[in-house]
Amino acid sequence: MPKKGISHDDIARRLGLARSTVTKILNQLPTNRASAETVQKVFQLAKELGYDFHRLRNIHRRRDERRQCRIAARLELLQSGGKVAGTGTAVVHDISLHGAQLQQVTMDGKGLPVTPFLLRLTLSEAPLADLVGTGEVVRFSSREPVKFGINFLEMTEADQRRLGEFLR
Repeated sequence: MPKKGISHDDIARRLGLARSTVTKILNQLPTNRASAETVQKVFQLAKELGYDFHRLRNIHRRRDERRQCRIAARLELLQSGGKVAGTGTAVVHDISLHGAQLQQVTMDGKGLPVTPFLLRLTLSEAPLADLVGTGEVVRFSSREPVKFGINFLEMTEADQRRLGEFLR
């Protein structure tokens, strides 16, 4: 259980660092100039002290910018062993090398399971027709419009190159 009251100041004092350095490291800010060794020490000490990592502002920050688009896609819901447990459609609203936001999601059958699953996304329209990415749902909003954010876990090198060209 995370301990209350472990602050960036506490971590900085114990390691002899500036508080701002610890904040940049924990929030994974691009302005962080600390060495990989220092970053490792900060995260290790924070973990040992029971720091509550859910307090971080950028814990769910996207790794890179996404390009807005409107591309129809087919969905396959994959359960353990890669078994297809359902199908559906969606519109890719924005996309990056690491993920996508899906809107207008419709699933055939019973909907989404409460057990672990992955989504295989196959884009249906040019310029990315037949591009396939498999990922996990990392964001979900039930407000209108309903949205899913997925983090790609698998994609062929050829599809990664095609997506990279599209994003330029």
